[in-house]
Amino acid sequence: MRSVAQVAQEAKVSQNTIRRGIREVEAGEGYTPGQRQREKGGGRKKESEKDPTLLSDLEGLASAQRRSDELAQMDQQECGACERSLAGNGTYHR
Repeated sequence: MRSVAQVAQEAKVSQNTIRRGIREVEAGEGYTPGQRQREKGGGRKKESEKDPTLLSDLEGLASAQRRSDELAQMDQQECGACERSLAGNGTYHR
């Protein structure tokens, strides 16, 4: 039979976790499908709950990036028109 320390080392968990599991099994408190492992509300809070301005800040950044992309596309189209004009007669018309 393995010791708690050996099982904990092999499972890469603390000895207290193994002991707690043994107590749960002995008490008949094992996991059954459909049960929650954690209490309701456990786990990390959403970043948007911690920082109420996060979503609007991100939307603002995305909007600024879209505007930047649109301007870059317009500049590229304008440059293409200028190049075509120069290629046509050697003069630049805007």
